[in-house]
Amino acid sequence: MKDQYVDFIGIYPDAVDEESCKKLIEYFENHPELQSDGEVGGGLNKESKDSCDIVFRYDKIEQDSEQHQVLHPALSALEEKILLYRERYHKSLSTMYYWGIENTFRFQRYLPGQGYYTWHAESTHPSVMDRKLVWMLYLNTVENAGTMFYNQELITDCDSGSMIIWPADWTHIHKGETDQQEAKYILTGWFKFLDYEDPQES
Repeated sequence: MKDQYVDFIGIYPDAVDEESCKKLIEYFENHPELQSDGEVGGGLNKESKDSCDIVFRYDKIEQDSEQHQVLHPALSALEEKILLYRERYHKSLSTMYYWGIENTFRFQRYLPGQGYYTWHAESTHPSVMDRKLVWMLYLNTVENAGTMFYNQELITDCDSGSMIIWPADWTHIHKGETDQQEAKYILTGWFKFLDYEDPQES
């Protein structure tokens, strides 16, 4: 399948091979000590989002050889796809102040019936207003577990190895489809203005 761009949503099928995705899922399940309930807006709200998360930091990954090895295919693919996205929207993105990858990103598992239930964007709270783009990598194929974009009237497919990148602002409010039969695994993170000091990351 070819890359697609729909109203500033970049869709990159087969960004990561299936075997690498399986190894990531195995890593998640083999490390319950790193898992915690997924938060939203700085706290727990399971009526809005119900997930189990592992939080990674880019500046710590190389210190853990297992993490570095298992995350390398996904992060390499992200480096490649963000270059394609920047090339596609160069005129617009070149007008923004200095921005780049956010240090923290999340590995999320949604068990059957769990999900991010509410419409939301990624930069509509003062604590995250410096976020400019979002990225997500689907790690397993689940038929009814894509991402629904309200204004674009689009549902992206939850296909193993597929990556999507989109604007973090209110124009792209979204939520996850909730599958009642299968678990869903994703990696997700952000690009942001880099000179903003986030106290949560220090």
